[in-house]
Amino acid sequence: MTLDETRAMSIHEIEWSVRAEHVLDYYLPRVTTLGHLASMRESELKKVRNCGRKTINEIREKLGELGLALGEPNFQNEVERAIYRVKHMDAIDGAKDRKLSTILAALEAGLRKPRTGGQYDAYVMLQEVVNANHDS
Repeated sequence: MTLDETRAMSIHEIEWSVRAEHVLDYYLPRVTTLGHLASMRESELKKVRNCGRKTINEIREKLGELGLALGEPNFQNEVERAIYRVKHMDAIDGAKDRKLSTILAALEAGLRKPRTGGQYDAYVMLQEVVNANHDS
């Protein structure tokens, strides 16, 4: 399943606890897709009635299992999402940081013009760095 398909999934396709389902159904009725839910910040969820720490942790965990995270903008494509994730990563060692700067520049330039083979190569390299940093 692609990221876009995951973001388009209904929140009802996920098995939630009774608590989380109640919050999503009754207090967030306009939130119908996982992408919309993922675009919400934790601070927004804290303001929702009956949406406490346990519910927010469950939402964060379920989204994480699907490759999404709370507070991510509603990206137009996976390249934008990868750029966002790398820019918001914790500190990375110097060699990776220089490599990431080069990759990010190529990707951001590619977003302003039609996709090129070089942009795709940069995206693949970026995904490898993201995955390596996430796994460690």
